[in-house]
Amino acid sequence: MKPLLISLFSLFLFISCDSFESKSKISFYGPILETVNENGALEYIGRVVNNSSKEVKSVKLKYIVKDNKDNIVEATTYDISTRKGNYLSPREIVDFRFSIRSKSVNAFNKEFVLKHN
Repeated sequence: MKPLLISLFSLFLFISCDSFESKSKISFYGPILETVNENGALEYIGRVVNNSSKEVKSVKLKYIVKDNKDNIVEATTYDISTRKGNYLSPREIVDFRFSIRSKSVNAFNKEFVLKHN
């Protein structure tokens, strides 16, 4: 009987710990396309989705460009907003498009991060 109780208790802890795993409220929806515009600068086109059933405020896209020596060449933050305001409604998908000042030859490593309040 005691091994059965220990097994059930362990299973309960395992399942409980799994429920603490937080899933992101926002994420990229599909790929982020990279192109070079007519000025030779990198341009990015993509989508962000609110995965939650609640409104998410102050969504920001942080972008960092590094050269081949891992030095930061450019770091920018873009607000992701809709026509309704500075928030994403539940399950809402929003398009974004931006270009950076750095030339494509200077961009060796790129990092995209989504943040929200």
